[in-house]
Amino acid sequence: MVEREKQMAAAAMGDSHVNKKNAPLSSSDKYKNVKLAPLLSLFRHGTTTDTLIITIGILLQCGVGFSFAAMNLVFGEMIDDLASPAGSILDTTKSTIRIMLIMAVCFGVAAFVGMSFIPYGAARITNRVRNEYVA
Repeated sequence: MVEREKQMAAAAMGDSHVNKKNAPLSSSDKYKNVKLAPLLSLFRHGTTTDTLIITIGILLQCGVGFSFAAMNLVFGEMIDDLASPAGSILDTTKSTIRIMLIMAVCFGVAAFVGMSFIPYGAARITNRVRNEYVA
């Protein structure tokens, strides 16, 4: 155990004069025996409100991701409208442009709220941990 502590101290000090036996640990060896925390244990300091805030943010971001496929479908519809030999281009594409505008506003709001909720919930949990262990 003492040998390992010497190796870690030499690695921390950047001592390049250490012989092969006491060589500093590489970055892969440094974290070799670290036990990983399960994902749900990261929320043990969070309240139900924090978990709900993060969950709403994740669900909104999933909706934004799905919206790109929906936007492609509507854009394809607009291309079909442009290719049709009907009257004015504006008359044929007006309804499709209106749908794209409504979708863009909804997805923009969902993206903003989702991207705001996730860091906000994480910051609440982080502050709670900081208050518990540091203060």
